[in-house]
Amino acid sequence: MTGAVLHQTLHGYSDGHRLISSSLSLAGQDARTMQVMSDLSGPGVKPGVDGYLTGYPLEGVGKYVLARTWAAPEMPRPGCVWTHSLLIDNADLAAMTSTNTLRQSFRRPDAGALRSYASPIELDVKGAPLRIDVDERVRLILNALYTVPDRGIAADAAEPSHDETLVLAIWMQQWPRLRRAFSFCTLSGVERSLRSGPLDLQLAAGPQRSSRTRFPQSAFPDEVGADPALEPLLADLVDPTASDLREFLRRVGGDVEGGRRAMISLCRLYDSAFTHQEPDLSGAVKALERLDEEGRPQARSVRALIAREAMRHPERVDDDVFMFLVSAYEQGVLPTADAMDAQLGAALWRRSPTRFAAALSEVGALSAAADAGLRLLTSEDVIEGLREHVELAPMIVERRPDLLETSAFWRIDGGDDLVSLVTPETASKVATALIASGRLQPAQAIIALADANGLADVLNASNEADDVSRHWVTALGRNPAKAEALLRTGRLQHLWIVVSLARSMDPDQISDFQGQDAWLAAINSTSGSVPDQDKDYLAAFAMSRALGRRSGAPAQLMQYAYARLYRALEKRRLSYEAERLVLWRLDWGNWFGWEPHERLRQTVVDRFISGPLNPATFARLADEGAIVLNLFDEAARTNRGRRYLADVRKSLKNDDEKGMKARADYIATKIK
Repeated sequence: MTGAVLHQTLHGYSDGHRLISSSLSLAGQDARTMQVMSDLSGPGVKPGVDGYLTGYPLEGVGKYVLARTWAAPEMPRPGCVWTHSLLIDNADLAAMTSTNTLRQSFRRPDAGALRSYASPIELDVKGAPLRIDVDERVRLILNALYTVPDRGIAADAAEPSHDETLVLAIWMQQWPRLRRAFSFCTLSGVERSLRSGPLDLQLAAGPQRSSRTRFPQSAFPDEVGADPALEPLLADLVDPTASDLREFLRRVGGDVEGGRRAMISLCRLYDSAFTHQEPDLSGAVKALERLDEEGRPQARSVRALIAREAMRHPERVDDDVFMFLVSAYEQGVLPTADAMDAQLGAALWRRSPTRFAAALSEVGALSAAADAGLRLLTSEDVIEGLREHVELAPMIVERRPDLLETSAFWRIDGGDDLVSLVTPETASKVATALIASGRLQPAQAIIALADANGLADVLNASNEADDVSRHWVTALGRNPAKAEALLRTGRLQHLWIVVSLARSMDPDQISDFQGQDAWLAAINSTSGSVPDQDKDYLAAFAMSRALGRRSGAPAQLMQYAYARLYRALEKRRLSYEAERLVLWRLDWGNWFGWEPHERLRQTVVDRFISGPLNPATFARLADEGAIVLNLFDEAARTNRGRRYLADVRKSLKNDDEKGMKARADYIATKIK
């Protein structure tokens, strides 16, 4: 047989109660404990034929003592007893499933066989567990034992055999760590104690009415209320094979502290986690919290099970379960995995952005989960959280700069200072988002970052009727270098953009000596309808620029602007702002030329002649023949002008364009 090897001792009377025989040498406190616990359990106690059982730990040698005590009336002094003790190694105690062989091994000594206790014995401690019927007395004792965990429990003794079975069944139900600390006596005359206090469970001998005075520190079962959480434990006493509660306690109990105090929480944990088709995670978490009241996270194996179950659907679990999950992650209870990290981190953001931010700023598993979750979250998810916690925007945007490219983000109040996180590469996309969200404040800074081609695309996509878009064009006007670059791209598509930009700038702000005027390039590349007032303004702007000293293509600018501006001045329809642009550039002319349109004509003619500017362009300053002929008349007033007209006529000599021959013939009449 291969079983547990148990040492044994025999205590009895030999000129006093003492150790008679032993297979193990004990000394000190352990020897004194056995000396006391093997003696009669109190004055007046009269053990039955089969005696009574006592169980207690022998901590100094890592063993547990299960002893049976018999009366020894054959001895010369009253009250003498024999006690046969079996010393079980804690390792064997943990593996023990039955006490049957132990009970069968107790032997009341014969006078001539005392030496048989001097050798260890080997026992098979495996076997079917005890079953008992649960009556009200059993129910009360079990409840008292675990609902008053810090006191000994004393109950009146009943039929000895029944009491032994009850106590042993309760003892064997416990997980190994609790089992090896549990102490009991099935027949005590007075309150028996170890150094730690009264025994956990004592069945009181003698008159019932005197029990409470003989066990002053112990609680009695009828003083204690029942806890329904212990129902699974009672059911297990009836049929230990009907559930896996006992196996659960064995596996989990080794990882918990608190002794008897942990039993109710473990039963609740078992009931919540393992007795329903779908685990009651909230109930399990509450049970774990009760266990944690001992001072540190307990039951790590079950904690990991609950956390993994919660991790299956972190979005659905209650808040308390979710925070338990977060805590488990922080404590490293769950193994980390990229996908799990991200899922947990994303769920944490949706539930508590502030907690998420705190995790993000820390170091550890939860920080990694938050970081991964932030990458997993959609921009809509992140922005939803930021609406209530805009103060977190800098931290979040630093890790998710793509948020700056969404209009939804910029619709959140604040955040203007986050423009510092925008890069030249993303500036155009950010500008699009800002315009769509109606943001004005950051325009200047974004325009400075963005490249001209990108800005052209942004403005092309914006809405002409939108004041925000026009504000952005105005902001562009405050950056002449960027405005010039934009005008030269040739990518602008809408004339309203050029008009709006012209309204925000001075005609001379952009210098051009390369022969290709930036404004003229933009005007020629754009299309679209704008109001007549805007057309007039742009003509005045172009003429003012042509008459200044900053354009390298004054003739082409005057060709673009002259006819419209001439008629606008003639009909006095020009706005004050447009007039102000151009009138101060015009010559004052002669006595008869004081009207603005006449001053314009004289000034333009003079510029072409004195330039001299391209004669072919002069011949085409207007499509309307009358306007052009007036120009020719004006030029013919001076000898210098007539010589210039000769060059103009020469430029038209071989020109087949419609109307050009007539203009050449008209010039001929003026210069002959």
